[in-house]
Amino acid sequence: MDTQDTLPKKYREIIRDYPDKTVFHSKNQDGVFEEMSWHAMWNMVCALAHGFAHTGITRGSHVGIISDNRKEWMITDLALLCLGAVDVPRGSDAPGDEVSSILAHADCRFAIAENMAQAEKILCSAAQLPLLRSLIVIDMPESPETKNDTQIEILSFARILAL
Repeated sequence: MDTQDTLPKKYREIIRDYPDKTVFHSKNQDGVFEEMSWHAMWNMVCALAHGFAHTGITRGSHVGIISDNRKEWMITDLALLCLGAVDVPRGSDAPGDEVSSILAHADCRFAIAENMAQAEKILCSAAQLPLLRSLIVIDMPESPETKNDTQIEILSFARILAL
């Protein structure tokens, strides 16, 4: 592998060669497995990267990801890599104090939470996270953006993807 190669470049090569091949299967809301092609995944990665850039995530931004393994985690991780951002991952099983410690130590200005339960872990520790300005929630109820008692902006993953 060339020292100038990056994961996004390697993914683009695979997508060019095998656009219609299945990259993974994931369960939909009804629990039924659905296929996603390399091409469809890459389109979602690019849309998400543009949305992230619109929210202020840039090269070198530290972004916490608090989620279990899922399609959106993979797409989020690759979108961040495309931007040159630094991902700071942790699974949903982490207690709130551990999550806040990781996000604070890594100087995260942005975080992505799998659901509102994970978002609450972060919001409960907002006082220990002075740099955190935006929280994106993957499984956010379909309602207007959530208000909270902190200075942290809460956005839905779907809204970021639509940008």
